[in-house]
Amino acid sequence: MGVLPDWMIEDEVVIRPFEPAQSRPNTISYGVTSYGYDIRAGFQWKVFTNVWGSVVDPKAFDPKGFVDVDVSAMREEPNGGWSMVCKECNMRQSAKRIMCCSCNKALLPVSHVLIPPNSFALCESIEYFEIPRNCLALVIGKSTYARCGIVLNCTPLEPEWKGHITLEVSNTTPLPAKMYAGEGIGQVLFLRTDVSVELMSRWLRMTQLTDSKETEERVTSWLRDLGCRKSYADKKGKYQDQKGGPTLPKVD
Repeated sequence: MGVLPDWMIEDEVVIRPFEPAQSRPNTISYGVTSYGYDIRAGFQWKVFTNVWGSVVDPKAFDPKGFVDVDVSAMREEPNGGWSMVCKECNMRQSAKRIMCCSCNKALLPVSHVLIPPNSFALCESIEYFEIPRNCLALVIGKSTYARCGIVLNCTPLEPEWKGHITLEVSNTTPLPAKMYAGEGIGQVLFLRTDVSVELMSRWLRMTQLTDSKETEERVTSWLRDLGCRKSYADKKGKYQDQKGGPTLPKVD
């Protein structure tokens, strides 16, 4: 297994919107990094509560176990202005605008959500991903939140999985924790399978035979062998291309 560097991530992984690595004052960092991609927290959250005495059951999840929070308060910027975000394309821009400069949709103010002490919440990444067939991606937390007692958990992103990442956030402290929507929350690392010298040489020999349709199909078959035998898309995984906010647990 090898880890993809920044230029390979940009060339080989579908990430929308894709953000460059740059300094953003008073903002938890996000965008491509040396060997990963820092994702942002979205605007719809599910914060767990015991008000109704529900039991957490992954096979029969009770929606009374959480409250839905849609972040909607404006956030002051270091330059004295206010930031807004487009819910359609997730582009952040000045609140002096009423409509998004990219897709002409109405703008939504950005702020934060509070997670109660020793509690838990779900959100989803702003970024949409399509994982290559020969990659497995892991999501880890950012040091800024980790030093505050915030633990980020996420299961591996399997080959050919696509969608917005559902993120599990735990507040391990005895204090309320503030989570900033539209800012960095975790980092994705992309692990690519190693290709053996023998397999690569066989593929190279195959590409040099002829330009026929049959050879093209055979080459395509060899290229698929460079990855896994069965991807998440092949298995028709139940969390494929999840939409509409954080996805709750479900069992087929």
